[in-house]
Amino acid sequence: MLPPYLPPEKSAVTNDAAELRSFLERAFAVSYVRASLSELNLLPAATIDVRGQTFPCTQKFLEDLASFIRMPAIYAYEIEFDLFQHNFRERKRVKDQAVQVCVLDGRAVGLAPGEYRPARTLDVLDALPSVEEGFWKIQKSLLSDRTVEIDLLSEDVVVEPRPGDVIRGGIRISNSETGGCGLKASLYTHRLLCSNGAVMSDSLGTVRWSYDRRVTYVSSIAKFSNDLVNLRNRQSGLKSVYSSAVERRLKEEDVTRLWRRIRSTGKFTPEDTNRILGITDDERRRLASAVAGRQAANQPAEESAWDVFTIHNRITAAAKSFPFGTRSRLERIGGNMLSSYSAN
Repeated sequence: MLPPYLPPEKSAVTNDAAELRSFLERAFAVSYVRASLSELNLLPAATIDVRGQTFPCTQKFLEDLASFIRMPAIYAYEIEFDLFQHNFRERKRVKDQAVQVCVLDGRAVGLAPGEYRPARTLDVLDALPSVEEGFWKIQKSLLSDRTVEIDLLSEDVVVEPRPGDVIRGGIRISNSETGGCGLKASLYTHRLLCSNGAVMSDSLGTVRWSYDRRVTYVSSIAKFSNDLVNLRNRQSGLKSVYSSAVERRLKEEDVTRLWRRIRSTGKFTPEDTNRILGITDDERRRLASAVAGRQAANQPAEESAWDVFTIHNRITAAAKSFPFGTRSRLERIGGNMLSSYSAN
């Protein structure tokens, strides 16, 4: 399905508010071409023709095309590109509907339904309390064809689970204007010792934007901003989350489940998954054997040699060496395990 000459995904990183705004206004500004699915013509060179306009396709756009005609992703990746073209040509009329081609930097980077109306990240920034006033500080912003992530730190929220190991609380705002996941905010932490980032699970608090057509778009963005301030007030709970992480050990059963989840989320090899968790292959095999034996004998779970905080830090430290999407997923896995052990 994916020819070797696809244009690469565009990405950028900044911690400067002015540069972030410039990126959103120019290099990462998204435009939309409306059409029906049946009007899209997929050309041999992985280019899409939309009523005479042509755009090179990215990987995500081809994945979206497959989804719109209900082609299983596994099948789409296994077949040759000419067969993918044939399937799209035959199925697009059966599944015809109004669509919008999401265009960024002259490339087709996403396909969305005709009624798609995302929140504009620039509008969200305009509605937030000014970062210049000290309410928040931008730690880092990552932009790509698929999504934007903005990490905001609160200068007055500090957690120190171990002496000298300082962690600052904050908020991560994520948004897509190209058909991906919608506007959302989650609790976020930044470990100063090694610049690790972690995103907490929704159970600790989250804000989602859902445009209600009964209210104006501007009012709905303002509500998201107000809810974000309320979420900020829940950051004090992070102290108990990290305190529990230092005091508690992971169950061996949880380590094996975590290993499988990490391997799946990044399609990692067993060796890479071991490195992320900081365990040897012998340790992993011993754990798997012990867990399987207890489950077969209907015996209770047993504690591992690692505390929750240590494994959390290993995952979030490893995340920094991977591309945007994988990094984000690992940071969420790291934050989720903190949240789950705190809840239990």
